[in-house]
Amino acid sequence: VIQALEEGRGFPVRQLAEVAWGFSSSREGTPALWLSLQQALCAVTEISDQERRVFGWAFASVGWQCSVDLQGLLGGDASYEADPAIASRLHEALLLLSTSGSAKGYSGEDLEVQTLRTSTQEVPMLVVPGVLGSHDAAALIRMADEGGLWKVSQKMEVAGSSGRRTSASAQLDSLRVLFSPAVMRVRTWVASAFGVPDSHVESLQMVRYYKGQQYTRHVDWSP
Repeated sequence: VIQALEEGRGFPVRQLAEVAWGFSSSREGTPALWLSLQQALCAVTEISDQERRVFGWAFASVGWQCSVDLQGLLGGDASYEADPAIASRLHEALLLLSTSGSAKGYSGEDLEVQTLRTSTQEVPMLVVPGVLGSHDAAALIRMADEGGLWKVSQKMEVAGSSGRRTSASAQLDSLRVLFSPAVMRVRTWVASAFGVPDSHVESLQMVRYYKGQQYTRHVDWSP
């Protein structure tokens, strides 16, 4: 397999995904194998959400530290350039949720959607209480605690933003947590609820406030 990958025989992405799944399931951690897979994947230009999840799970399960290019392919930082069609679909989904006042949860249950601001000219701000189950909430907190992910929250230093912030934040963006069951359930729900591909869902960020901590009134935006 390693020789074939090194020779660049042009394996289809799905076949590469099957190889990754098979070796990760058997806990085969030979560095040369995963390096060859990584090099083969870096040449890929198109990949489905399902294939992205398989590769992410496979690399994370054997503890492979992916290159920056591969992290971007499998679920790195979102592009700042918006796809007009997807942006339009997202806006329509937000307006529909705001108008209907309800959404479907993980298991098909009806959830209330609260609109904090609505306008035909702006993106509505929505709150969906109870969308995150207690089991998944506990799993996400445990990932942040055990992974040492909590950091002092950053404050936006832009004109008009002078709020005092004393909270802590945890970014769930590494491949090891990105493809965990709890994170994937949240990401899948977001993609389904808003009609966008999984690849367009940003990594989850958690914010923690202890008693007395705060983020005073501020301008929440950046250039």
